[in-house]
Amino acid sequence: MISYTPKAAKAMAFLKRPYNDIDIFVEDTTNQNMWLELIKKIVPKNIRITSVNRLGGRNSVVNACKMDQRKGLRPKIYIIDGDFDFLAGTAKPRLKFLYRLSAYCVENLLINNQSIVEVGTCARPDMTEADISVRFGFRDWADEIRKAFEPLFVMYAVCRQLCPEVPTISFPVQKLICETRDGPCVSRRKVWRRLFEIARTVRHRCGLSLLRARRQEVANRSSSLELQHVVSGKDYIMPLLHLRLCRLFNFKGTQEQLKVYLAKFWQPSTEPQLTRRIRTLII
Repeated sequence: MISYTPKAAKAMAFLKRPYNDIDIFVEDTTNQNMWLELIKKIVPKNIRITSVNRLGGRNSVVNACKMDQRKGLRPKIYIIDGDFDFLAGTAKPRLKFLYRLSAYCVENLLINNQSIVEVGTCARPDMTEADISVRFGFRDWADEIRKAFEPLFVMYAVCRQLCPEVPTISFPVQKLICETRDGPCVSRRKVWRRLFEIARTVRHRCGLSLLRARRQEVANRSSSLELQHVVSGKDYIMPLLHLRLCRLFNFKGTQEQLKVYLAKFWQPSTEPQLTRRIRTLII
């Protein structure tokens, strides 16, 4: 994963100042256009924004923000994903200019029925929005995603707390899929096998009692959260959404292109705090 030193991050933003009226730093390495679509929906039209500064992983963004706590003449904001914070009950780092998304990651904010319908009508201009919505079946699909992956992500969150060196979401979701007559779908058997592998590793390193106690804490917290706080949109939901759009509506784009399309139809009202934060900075 690409990462930048705090000095490099500030230098990057400085070079872009002739083209940007606000310095925006994000936890990402790719998809400049997705972020631009999102930010342009938030800032007033008279504010120039031609690029964002993609710093890589979360630590790179947080460290760069730590080194940039002085208030200057230019507005700036550092944006990080929620990651496992909501499942773990972890507070946002207390830093000026740092904003944590109210979702596992930015991709979670892009995934909603209306945006999917818009993409579907672009892929299949012969179908109405109502037909696209019914055929996709967003609510049932999202419910199935949650039922399949919530227990696994609860265990991932426990593992991240107790054994942070053990890989979790880097395990490809493609390995948890099986082929059916209706196309690729999540294999409950493969998901549970993966869950037990993680649980076995944590138990061997930390003991059964601690594993059970932490799992119960996280599971209790998860029950009051929405899907966007629990399961990674980038690593798990977006690949499944891409497969479903390709199968149902013959969508031809890549996953990264899909993110840009979804961002075009994104509504700032789904993340009102970010909208208020950025607009407060530039007023």
